[in-house]
Amino acid sequence: MKIQPKNQILLVQKHKDYKTSVDMAIQESDEDKRLLTCKVLESTGEYKKGETVICGRYALYQLTLKDQDYFFIHEDDIIGTTDYSESSEDVLRSL
Repeated sequence: MKIQPKNQILLVQKHKDYKTSVDMAIQESDEDKRLLTCKVLESTGEYKKGETVICGRYALYQLTLKDQDYFFIHEDDIIGTTDYSESSEDVLRSL
């Protein structure tokens, strides 16, 4: 199945290990101001497929389709980019 977002909307995958406080401008607190890193899966604009973007947790829109979660974000809600990437070893370690 192929999902193609419209212009300025990105289809992203949240990184499973999102405790990357060293990359954050806002420190973690009880006010839920944590930032997340996501890998771009599909894009039609400024951000390219495979790039890692930083966003606020409430900027993501979740779609569950056939027991699979997909996340969308508007380009304007992206705070920045990073060279951080979540390797398959990191994912396995976090499980």
